[in-house]
Amino acid sequence: MKYWQFVNWEPAPIESALKSRVAVAIAAYENGDKNAIKEYYRQSATMETLKNPVVKIGGWAFSLREFCRVYWVKSRYYGIMELYAPNKSAIYAVLGAVSCSKNCGGVNNEH
Repeated sequence: MKYWQFVNWEPAPIESALKSRVAVAIAAYENGDKNAIKEYYRQSATMETLKNPVVKIGGWAFSLREFCRVYWVKSRYYGIMELYAPNKSAIYAVLGAVSCSKNCGGVNNEH
């Protein structure tokens, strides 16, 4: 699990950040539950998480980039975007199938 302090002052204790939903999902993924990250994206992902897969909690940042693929998505409202997600369903969960074009495809499928 990759995490780092991103604030200049004293952040919240790391123990409290490690109990967060994203930290629990990363730990479960590293212990063999491959659906943990997908479930996190389905429940908690935002447009910001899709654009930059770093979740910031209590002065600590958790990277999700190693669990994501890169997708180029043509959206009705935002144009063409580079998004990071574990699968296309995570993108549809945030953007909605209506605003996402049918040629939503991954360009970097290395994991």
